[in-house]
Amino acid sequence: KISEQQARLIHLIVEISLVVLAAGIFTAWILSSVFVRPLGLLAAHVALIRDTDDKEKLAGKSVKVTSRDEFGMLGTTINDMTERLAAALSKDLRVGKEIQKMFIPLDLSSSGRKLTTGSHRDSYSEFFGYYEGAHGVSGDYFDYRKLDSYHYAVIKCDVAGKGVPAALIMVEVATLFQSYFQNWNYKRDGYNLSSIVMRINDVIE
Repeated sequence: KISEQQARLIHLIVEISLVVLAAGIFTAWILSSVFVRPLGLLAAHVALIRDTDDKEKLAGKSVKVTSRDEFGMLGTTINDMTERLAAALSKDLRVGKEIQKMFIPLDLSSSGRKLTTGSHRDSYSEFFGYYEGAHGVSGDYFDYRKLDSYHYAVIKCDVAGKGVPAALIMVEVATLFQSYFQNWNYKRDGYNLSSIVMRINDVIE
C-alpha cells in the first residue's frame, strides 16, 4: 500500500508540474504579446528613424501597435513625430536645394526657378552641366564663368560626404570662387591661382 500511495503521489506531482509549466508558458506568451512585442516594434522603429539619412523617406512609414494601453499611445506619438520630422526636413531640404542652385549656372524655368541643367555657347566654347543632389542637398559643385574675351574660369568639385554638412562646404567654396573671379584681370592677376587655392584649402581643412 505504501508503494502504491508513493506511485500515486509521484503521478499527481508530475501532473501538477505539467499544468504549472503549461500555465507558465501561456502566461509568458501573453506577457510577450502584451509588453515585449510592442516594445520591440517601438525600438525597431526608433532605430529606423536614427539610421535613415534621408529623413524624407520616413514619410508614410509608421509603427503598428494595436494595443490601446501606454504602448499604443507611445506608438501614436512616435508615428506623429516621424511624419512631422519627414515633412519639416522635406521643406527645409527643398529650400536648401533652391539656395544651393543659386551658385550653379543652371537654366531658368518660365517661373524663374532654376532647372537641373545649364548650358552656355559662344563662338569658341560650349559648356553644359547637370545638377541633381542625391540627398536633396549635396557637396557637388561646378561653375564656369566668362572672364573676358579670351578667358574662362572653370571649377568642378565634389565634397566628401553627403547632405547638409557637405552642402555647407560647397557653398563656402562657391562663394570664394565667385568672389575671387568677380573682378579678375589677366594683367593684374595672371594665371597664378595660388591665393584662391589656399583660401579654399583653409575652408576644407
